[in-house]
Amino acid sequence: MAPQAKNGGALAYVGTGLERAIEELQQISHIPEEIQRLIPKVNRITAVMKDAEQKPISSHEVRHWLQESKQILLDAEDVFDELATDAAVQMMRAHTKSLIGFQNIVRFVSLFPAIPTMTRAMRRRLHEMNGRLDLLASQKPMLLQQMSTAPPVNCLPLTWRQTGSHLPDETSVIGRDREKEQIIEMLTQFDESSSNNNKGFSIVPIVGLGGVGKTTLAQLIFNDQIVKNHFELMMWVCVSNDVDCERVTKDMIEAALAFKGNYEECQVTSWDWMQRRLLREVEGKTFLLVLDDVWEAEHSTWEELFKPLHSGEKGSKVLVTARNMGFVAKLEGRIETPIFLEGLSHDDAWDVLKKYAFRGADGTTSAEYSDLEDLGRRIVQKLKGSPLAARTTGSLLNHELSKEHWQTVLGSECWKLELGQGNILPALLLSYQHLPPDLKQCFAYCSLFPKDYRFSKEEIGQLWEAQTFIRKDRGTRMETMGSKYFDELLHKSFFESKHDNGDYYVMHDLVHDLAEYVSSDHCFMLEDQKIGKIPDTVRHMSVTASYQIDIINKSCFHEKLRSFLFQTRYRLVVHLNTNDLDQLFQKLKMLRVLGLRHCGIRELPGSIGDLKHLRYIDLEWNHRLNNLPESLGNLYNLQVLNLNYCRSLRELPSTMSQLVNLRHLQAYYELVSNIDGVGKLTGLQELQVRGRQVRELEGMCMLRELKITNLEEVGSKEEAIQARLQGMERLQVLQLEWNGRWASSINQDSIKPELEGEVLQALQPNKGIRELHIEGYGGVRSPDWMEVSTLLSSFSSLRRVSLENCPNWQVPPCSFLSQLRHLEHLLIFRMPKWEEWSCPVSWDCIRQLTIRGCPKLKELPLLPRALRRLDLEEVGISCLQELGGCSRVEGGIETTSSPHSSPTSASLSTLDFTFCDDLTSISRLVQQQLPDLVEMEIRNCQNLVSLPEKGFGHLVSLKILKLAGCPKLTCLLPMQKEEKDALSQHLPCSLEELEIEECGDAMGGWWWAGLHRLTSMAKLSLCGCPTTAELLFLSLGRHHHPLHLPATLRELWIDGYNRFNHGQQSTTFSACSSHDQLSPPPPPPMIPHSNVDASARALRAFTSLKQLTILRSPNFLQKWGGWGLPSSLELLTIAGDDNLDHKCLSSCLHDLISLKELDLQKLENLRLLPNLSGLTSLATLSIKHCRSIHSLSSNGLPPSLQTLHICECPELTGRRKDKPKSTWHEVAQVPCVVIDSSKIQ
Repeated sequence: MAPQAKNGGALAYVGTGLERAIEELQQISHIPEEIQRLIPKVNRITAVMKDAEQKPISSHEVRHWLQESKQILLDAEDVFDELATDAAVQMMRAHTKSLIGFQNIVRFVSLFPAIPTMTRAMRRRLHEMNGRLDLLASQKPMLLQQMSTAPPVNCLPLTWRQTGSHLPDETSVIGRDREKEQIIEMLTQFDESSSNNNKGFSIVPIVGLGGVGKTTLAQLIFNDQIVKNHFELMMWVCVSNDVDCERVTKDMIEAALAFKGNYEECQVTSWDWMQRRLLREVEGKTFLLVLDDVWEAEHSTWEELFKPLHSGEKGSKVLVTARNMGFVAKLEGRIETPIFLEGLSHDDAWDVLKKYAFRGADGTTSAEYSDLEDLGRRIVQKLKGSPLAARTTGSLLNHELSKEHWQTVLGSECWKLELGQGNILPALLLSYQHLPPDLKQCFAYCSLFPKDYRFSKEEIGQLWEAQTFIRKDRGTRMETMGSKYFDELLHKSFFESKHDNGDYYVMHDLVHDLAEYVSSDHCFMLEDQKIGKIPDTVRHMSVTASYQIDIINKSCFHEKLRSFLFQTRYRLVVHLNTNDLDQLFQKLKMLRVLGLRHCGIRELPGSIGDLKHLRYIDLEWNHRLNNLPESLGNLYNLQVLNLNYCRSLRELPSTMSQLVNLRHLQAYYELVSNIDGVGKLTGLQELQVRGRQVRELEGMCMLRELKITNLEEVGSKEEAIQARLQGMERLQVLQLEWNGRWASSINQDSIKPELEGEVLQALQPNKGIRELHIEGYGGVRSPDWMEVSTLLSSFSSLRRVSLENCPNWQVPPCSFLSQLRHLEHLLIFRMPKWEEWSCPVSWDCIRQLTIRGCPKLKELPLLPRALRRLDLEEVGISCLQELGGCSRVEGGIETTSSPHSSPTSASLSTLDFTFCDDLTSISRLVQQQLPDLVEMEIRNCQNLVSLPEKGFGHLVSLKILKLAGCPKLTCLLPMQKEEKDALSQHLPCSLEELEIEECGDAMGGWWWAGLHRLTSMAKLSLCGCPTTAELLFLSLGRHHHPLHLPATLRELWIDGYNRFNHGQQSTTFSACSSHDQLSPPPPPPMIPHSNVDASARALRAFTSLKQLTILRSPNFLQKWGGWGLPSSLELLTIAGDDNLDHKCLSSCLHDLISLKELDLQKLENLRLLPNLSGLTSLATLSIKHCRSIHSLSSNGLPPSLQTLHICECPELTGRRKDKPKSTWHEVAQVPCVVIDSSKIQ
């Protein structure tokens, strides 16, 4: 290793916090002599440290001297911060009874009195520090001479880009097309002769070095449409280096639930429960499980982990990414041919580097920088094909597109670092060394998080600020500066942006290795009980636990720790008692950051109030926390207090108003709104208060988000004026709410229209506001500040407006809203008296328009083409207007709605119309060119009679079309047989989901003839369309010209086909194989072609059907005769058939050799179970509410049966549920028997 390679990490600059502490200290009058002597010495050592940061250091003596200097500077910062805090607290107490004292406290300027009388211990610390500095100074000349000969390292200046955060382009992965196609083929092709396929699932490994792109390739495959269409269930789990069965299983369950749209956290009860739940999720399904970043584990671990997966369908796959093949020997027999992922070719690596190096270069391309190409290609040769290295190096080169800068990068000593030394890629170390000092310490601090940790920009920024890593910039909020720091690291590819139900970020494993490497002297991560040797220089520590551990009594904590972050894996809750915490706080007096999530804390000890330096407290997810000590108010420096999900906490300490530097308070609204003296918290950025507290808002000029509820508590206009919202120049988001104004339960007696109008007028916000929400306003007219005459000078920054539940607002501020040129989201809910919107709109940026509960509104203005989402519910319009300036299709010719506009397309992506009873046509809107329209849903529009005559074929991006509750709708699809080939002109080939419910004859007569042409169709649902359903059902059974469904179809739902009788019938089909063409077999001889027989053949045609539900269908099964049900069925539910007896049931079940689960419900005439011995795969049998059944099958239950559920079957169970299972010989061999929710033993 090059001897200077680690220099930047070991000597990470200490400057920002120390400089700020000295600046604040120097504002104090009458500084003691000891401190006056100390400050110049500190400044001289700091200057040497700054110089050393720019140079490679090879001398051990110099490095040792610099390390000692760093430690004493950190100690000095602690002392200066403590003295400044003591002075500020003394000043605050001196002004306790003065309003000015609470509302204008700042930590600098001449308000500071002299430093309080110093204790003997403090004087001793200062004396010792002076001596250490003198010793270091005596050694400095010789060491400076050694440093002076070293060339400087080029640290790039910290500059901000106006374009904001860089988001990786995940859709353009370079150089992996061949591997992608090969793996997709392995995943989707099913070889019956393969020995792996007889085991339920097989494993496809992707193996390669770190940073080679394994995860990116797996993501590309996981999101491929071919793969999505092939598998019934898809799960992604990041395993990392800890193959913990419980955590990975829990993540699998949550991934399976998320695949179905359920994003709730899985509530674990036991390991056995988790395995049974996972088995239930994968049972009978062809699944794809991605295990990303797998390391080695014991054979027994893998067997235990994979046990529930055996219940999956043959052809299921587990795609594994790993750095080596160490796990393969432990999974013999399941591994398919591994894909060894090599580095990118030289040309592909150059393409990646070029993409990042020339990013944002004013629209130019690399051709305009051809003189740099030779240098760039020579740099690529050093990257060894690593896409990660190409991205980070390209980001480094992007900072300056000059030959000098690129030559410096090419000639760096870092390239001499061999891959494998410290697991650090030379390209990553090079990029780190070119970071400005401020960013180096911010990046290094992130080593405290475990690998694969998901973090937000706000969380990281708050932690950086708590450690005073962020440099002050006059006039700029610290949060804004922190965001800029973060964006710079994101732009340089040290962070990666992810999107999974919200924005979050991660660090690549190799980038995390780099962070650990450069921070090893001052950051330490303790995992479980692997304590090891903790260096004395460590100032920041995190503890990551995957089970209950005792860390408090390990005595492993350095008393100078500034950060203590306790994190649990898998949301495990450990339990730290009050005594443990008290010991911790007694020892760690220098703490600035305290994180105790999921710690099962009931009460914080009072000793927390002695932590003078503490700036950040995170107590999130401590459900049992019910008390905070009054001493919390002593934490003068506290900036962040996170109490989210502390559900047992009922009140905050009465001393909360003393936290004058608090910037972020995250807690339930009820807690915050009951703070006494909340107006004294003048540093808060976000706040929720009640109307009775509105007078306390005066002076809270730092607020950026403000929510005022219960405005009915405001007694007068004068009271509202005292809030002085207009003077809050930083305010970005304002929510004003009068409570209890839901349209269905409005108490008109509680509304005071005149007073509420005056209050709203008095709560005029500042001119720079970006979001405005008004709810429950009972006034009749708009406030004066919403007049157009004041608009241009007052509200040009508004991006989002929401008006909700305003029962008396007859004329909402339409003129005001229409002129907001930068408005992006407009939401108007439940304004029953609104009748007219006639003024034209001037929106250039509008993305969403949502109007609900405005039945008297008859017309909308001409909407702009920038609109992305239009959502109308309970609106009185009869016809939708076109989008302004957009072309429409008329006889193949494009025309425009404006004679002065050239034809152009709109940006509309989503249309949603619900309960618009007066709506008769949407043709004028939909016949336009809408190339981005993805989803259209129309529900319960009773008078909608027409859709575009030529259908939706021109909507080339349409994926989801849902029509429901429109009984008068006609002519969606071709009506005549000769038009059957025109189906693709009426419905686009991009369509993936089509749902038609209760829409009369909307489907036409021959709609099904060209159904197979819809090559993207995955789901087809027909409900309450009897004629349409019959045509489909009977066509499936035709011997001549049978129906061919799309090969991509995964779900077919038919509800409401009542051909067999006049009663209600609901038949549901789901999970059709995407490989089955579903053309029916020829009929057996001697069977007449009646409707019943055709329907029977239709159902038998579904040769890959796995789930069938027959609800409330009397006489349906009796008609099957000898046809039976498809032998591929794995789950069958029959409910609500009062005529079904055991003979009929037997004839339907005799061939179901694949059936795994049988569910019988409310079958009143069923007295005896048929012979089930032929159901050789049956694992679960449920019999519910079958009151006449008195006996199970006389031939016994199949030996494969694992679970028997019986509920509300009194004739069958009788007194058996109170007796041992052994007394009931029919079920004695069934492992799990549950009767009326009680398991019998």
